[in-house]
Amino acid sequence: MLSRISIFCNFLGYALRILVIIFKPHFIMLFVINIIVSIVSIVSIDRCYDKQYKPWQLAEDEKGLIHTVPINGITYAAANEAAHAVINGSTNVIISTIAGLKAASVFSVYLIAISVLSTVSNSVYTAVVPGYGSVAAENDMEKTNRIFEIYQFVLFTLNALMYMCAAYLMMPFVKLYTAGVTDAEYSNRLLMIVVIIGGISSMIRIPYNNTVYIRGLFKQTYLQPVICAGISLVLMVILTRISYTYTALGSAFFFLANAFYQHFKLPKIFPGFDNS
Repeated sequence: MLSRISIFCNFLGYALRILVIIFKPHFIMLFVINIIVSIVSIVSIDRCYDKQYKPWQLAEDEKGLIHTVPINGITYAAANEAAHAVINGSTNVIISTIAGLKAASVFSVYLIAISVLSTVSNSVYTAVVPGYGSVAAENDMEKTNRIFEIYQFVLFTLNALMYMCAAYLMMPFVKLYTAGVTDAEYSNRLLMIVVIIGGISSMIRIPYNNTVYIRGLFKQTYLQPVICAGISLVLMVILTRISYTYTALGSAFFFLANAFYQHFKLPKIFPGFDNS
């Protein structure tokens, strides 16, 4: 059933994009299509999950017996994910709408390099998270804290090296990538710095976000990303009106606020958790 939903959503997405190419409406419709497909996918999978896989998890009662209990907070998890998705997908839309397509084109070139680094980083934490989740599920806080510390150290060290390379190599990459292109001024060192700050900010939150996902602490943490997403959108609009160079600072604010909030919040709602 899940495979059918995936096939249907992919077919729907491609069909709508073909219609956009044929009828040539406003380019923002491409982003709208992504939102529509995501909503259809979420609703379809949610209904399929409710029918086929009851939302249960194993839990230990006061007597030490393991039994099944319903999972709470699915709606809060959706709110959390929606806040992150909105911020990740809104930067180009805001720049295109306010600063124009040329500005969006320049920003996208710098975003290519950051996207490659994000892919490498995602591969690392995707490989590590299942193991970290298995350890956390054992409720051995000493082992959980040790694995979290190692995981955080490896992720931060790897990304520090990658972004150091990006700071050194991004401008030569932009010059090579845009050689002969004269429709806009692509050389913008300040934009490079801002984009790198945005990438680093996004990376810092990852270990904390993974802990929230693994422990199912959505209800306790959903409000902060929702509020900060709204603030970040307003901040991005204001910064873009000043200069599109600063737009990514709005998303950086969201990610840093999320990281700092969870850094101090998690030890309070996850007894025994030590992220210091």
